[in-house]
Amino acid sequence: MGRYRRRLQPSMGEFKRMVGLVVSTEAKMSVIEILNAIRSRCPEWTVTPCRLRKALAALHAETNRGDAPQSGKCRIYPHDVVELRPGSRKQKLRRMWRGQVYRVSGYDDGASSDEELPPGRCSVSWIGDNLHQTPGLRMKESSLQLIDRPFVIGDRVSAVKDPQSLGLVVDVRPAFTLHKRVHVAAAAYRAGQFSVAEGLYTEALESAEDAESRTSALVSRAQCRLKLQRFEDAREDAAAARALAPENPKAWYRLGVANAHLARLEEAEEALKEALSLRPADKDVASALTSVRRRLLEAEGRYAWLEVYEQYFQTGTLAVAKAKQKQMSQEGGSGAEGEDFVIASLDVEPYVGPVRIGHSPERGRGLFLTEDVPQGRLLLCAQALVTGLNEDLPRLLQEAARSEEVGQVLRSLSRGTKESEEEMPLLSPAQLAAPRKLLRAEATSEVESSVEEMKAVLYYNQFGLPIVNPNAAPLEIGNDPERSGLWLLPVYVNHSCLPNVQRLIVLDCLFLRAGRDLKAGEELFDSYAETLQPWYRRRDSLASYGFHCCCERCRLEEAVLGQQQKAVEDLLEQAAEAVRGADGAELAERTEAVATGAEVFTAKTLATALQEGRAATLQMSMYELPATPLSAQRMALLRDGFERCVDDAEQRCFEQQDKLQALLLGSLANVLRGFALSLRGLNRYVEAAAAWSRVLDALEQVIPSSELAAIVANDMLSNKLLAFHLDYKKAAQKELRRALLRSHQAYGGGVATWSFLTSKLFAQSVLDGGAETWRAMQKEQSKLASGREQGYCPKDATVAAAEEHKEEKPGFEDLLRKQAVRRTQEKLEVREHKTVERSAPPPSAKVAPTAPRGQMLSTEGEGGAQNPSHPVVAEGVSRVNNANCTVTTETGADGFDFVTVVVHLPGLSSAAEASLEVSETELKVTSLRPDAPHNVHTTLPVKVETSSSTAKWSRRMQQLTIRLRAVQKAERS
Repeated sequence: MGRYRRRLQPSMGEFKRMVGLVVSTEAKMSVIEILNAIRSRCPEWTVTPCRLRKALAALHAETNRGDAPQSGKCRIYPHDVVELRPGSRKQKLRRMWRGQVYRVSGYDDGASSDEELPPGRCSVSWIGDNLHQTPGLRMKESSLQLIDRPFVIGDRVSAVKDPQSLGLVVDVRPAFTLHKRVHVAAAAYRAGQFSVAEGLYTEALESAEDAESRTSALVSRAQCRLKLQRFEDAREDAAAARALAPENPKAWYRLGVANAHLARLEEAEEALKEALSLRPADKDVASALTSVRRRLLEAEGRYAWLEVYEQYFQTGTLAVAKAKQKQMSQEGGSGAEGEDFVIASLDVEPYVGPVRIGHSPERGRGLFLTEDVPQGRLLLCAQALVTGLNEDLPRLLQEAARSEEVGQVLRSLSRGTKESEEEMPLLSPAQLAAPRKLLRAEATSEVESSVEEMKAVLYYNQFGLPIVNPNAAPLEIGNDPERSGLWLLPVYVNHSCLPNVQRLIVLDCLFLRAGRDLKAGEELFDSYAETLQPWYRRRDSLASYGFHCCCERCRLEEAVLGQQQKAVEDLLEQAAEAVRGADGAELAERTEAVATGAEVFTAKTLATALQEGRAATLQMSMYELPATPLSAQRMALLRDGFERCVDDAEQRCFEQQDKLQALLLGSLANVLRGFALSLRGLNRYVEAAAAWSRVLDALEQVIPSSELAAIVANDMLSNKLLAFHLDYKKAAQKELRRALLRSHQAYGGGVATWSFLTSKLFAQSVLDGGAETWRAMQKEQSKLASGREQGYCPKDATVAAAEEHKEEKPGFEDLLRKQAVRRTQEKLEVREHKTVERSAPPPSAKVAPTAPRGQMLSTEGEGGAQNPSHPVVAEGVSRVNNANCTVTTETGADGFDFVTVVVHLPGLSSAAEASLEVSETELKVTSLRPDAPHNVHTTLPVKVETSSSTAKWSRRMQQLTIRLRAVQKAERS
């Protein structure tokens, strides 16, 4: 019976429409009349006063928002009695009565007719003594207007003598004033309660009456929404605030930050520029503008490569830290956060270059080029959806699949069947390159993905993470067997045993580069299996993917080495056996024999196959078959330089056959590499350089522009430099150029990246020689001097905030210094006065003629020579720029005159703050401090030796004493 009654009960939406229809037909109806009218249309038990109140409240809210038609408005009439909840008795009257409506009851005095009031306002009339007044309040018999209050339904009744007898409908707290609401919202924001602060700022915005208050509320609410990662809403608030106050820097700043989070980088840059022009000293704005400019460069494929590879060296450290964090969270009983989908983030902008997702008849979906690209060109930088431990990835993917867009892409990825390769993704390459941005939306996917489905997706599409040893020289790179990740855009690159792209993973970013010169329309290929192994082992590894590889390399190896599969396997077993139980010279001898045998076997087998025509039917686009095959012995003589080609035709055939031989050696490259590694520590540098060169030849044909090729090139260069005493200009110039080019094609960044990655391998002189060689290479090849691979310098994108020039007021130390200067000047004046009095001649003495200012002459008695033990002293005073200068001449025991100059320099703290210039007849002292200017110039009484000057500074007296020796002895009478 209960289920049957629920089926008969109308939904709330139907009930609300029914109430609106009844009210629109007759506006002046009481609640009882509305109830009776609705009960006549549906079962009586389905209509309750509670449902009616909810429906009327919803209709009134829609009316205030403009959602409902005009005919369905709820009306308020004049002379209604309205009870308000008073606030605290200590509050003012205006604040106490700015509350929300409790109850509305009709009051009919029989004198006036009922008229409608404007929507959204209610007139409150005090009706004499019939309304009980709260003690302590002064109320006038006038009317108040309540703005932005919710409508509360009440019954229309006859006249009442005591309105206090009307019961309360709801209990609503008093509304805050604008200032109080903003204050509480700011406190909530500082406490980290961003949702609460947003609601309070919304209320403040509704009650704001002027443009300034609205702007402040909008800017503050935009900041709360930025914290809540609701960037679209934050952008709308900031744009509205900017429209109200174009000179408000916070509005421009919030707008720029919101646009930056929404990847509207050009708009973000313009907004932040305007904010910085309004507030030049704001460091936050300058930092945000710097970040946006860097992201703009990164969105074009230009990265700060040195910063990228600094993070590359921390791959292992961050992985261990993540594992410890997970263990601690498990011990503490708290799981990982839902948004923690990667081990660590590189925090760079993704880049999608000239690539598109297309369809090929043979392989299904794939990634294709839209323009010609050179070798080493960066094609894309994609962010991972998830990275972490292999055991955690299915759970993380299941959580990520709750997003509808991400779930659709995951379900469309390859599962090893041809049918799963047909469906094209609905998202664009730019969205696939930044998949975690799609996880910000609410989980709306209706299809639940199982863990088993996610495991199948990972099996066919995951990429292993690298392990980097930054302390090794040269660099050591390996694959992490415990950690991997999933990138949604690079998974569309199909397989080939002869890849034309190379990938590099740094934290959560996968950089994909062109491994060869490619043309527009070509499909991009990566290798799903280990490339440095024979064709039959590669096919066994690819069997689980559900396809049979038929690339040029597989077809060539099968045609040339197909009948020699057992011989190839024997060579690999001999190489494995050679390293067992041997080291030093014995190990080198064993591995050399196996490596030599591998090269001879490959050369003879290829020459025989070409002469018999077994490869003539192969259709190859990347390689050409020689018109006249050369014998294995002839190829060895030409390669080692013992003989030269007779003509251009033979030269062309030699080059073609040598590339094919190097391609075949790629399957045995680990054998050659084992021999090169065995020579370490034996001081056989020339042989080691040649062995590494042969390994590099094979790698350049199989996996060009790869990280392994760059590391092998540095090993080759290191041995060549050791063999020829670091002669990089002549003996190792070829190897140096080769290493620089391989590093640039694998990593980008030119010589700066190469120097950073090899700083522990090469001496500083070699690094400087590399920079010189790279500049020469850039002049020879213009494409090396420009392009996205060079990256950018972080200083070029940095925006510095203007320094604030604050007027400094004199501090306590400045006042003390001024007082000391003043006291020093007073003491000097007193001392000068005493000196003048003391130097006055006695009445019997003959006064010498007056000397020029600043120069004092010696004084003698009338009749006899002076006593040598009592030197003759002549004193004078020179004043320039409030500085005192005293010049004294005395004769020493050796008969030479000595000139002593005392210069008083008040305001200086040391002799280093003054400049002293001495000539034979003049002395000049100049202050170097602008706040204490002194310029003293005096003429010396005798010629002095400029080299004999000595100076002494008195800190207490603030004076400089200079002592000089005369050129000639003083004449005695």
